[in-house]
Amino acid sequence: MPIQSAYDEILEETSCQNCGCVGMLPNGGFDYVCPECGHEGTLEENDE
Repeated sequence: MPIQSAYDEILEETSCQNCGCVGMLPNGGFDYVCPECGHEGTLEENDE
């Protein structure tokens, strides 16, 4: 499976932490944006 296809599948299943909408839009790199409320997030792990 190509990496882009896997990334697209992950975004389709990701839910917004703000409004609960399922299905995020890509926003460059590993970032995404919610199509409903505009909340921005990332798929990158934070080591904090």
